[in-house]
Amino acid sequence: MQKILDNIYLLKSTFSISNQFLITFKDFVVLIDTVLRGNTNNILSSIQLLGFKIYDLQNIFITHLDRDHIGSLYDLKDQTKAIFLSRNIEKVAI
Repeated sequence: MQKILDNIYLLKSTFSISNQFLITFKDFVVLIDTVLRGNTNNILSSIQLLGFKIYDLQNIFITHLDRDHIGSLYDLKDQTKAIFLSRNIEKVAI
């Protein structure tokens, strides 16, 4: 995990060349993209490393619906109950 700004972190993943970011706020966390499937534990561990609980992940923003951006989305939704947000104009490419 690399700190980009005071509350923005770039997460490293061995599963994908895509980027994913955590944005922290006082009481919650937002994730941008989830990269490929199998990255859930890395994301949840990063959230906890920053001092948050996994249920503090409230929103998951997806930049676009390619597999290398949404692969871990459904696992994260099941484990955190975060709300998934994306543009409505694309077809899911799972």
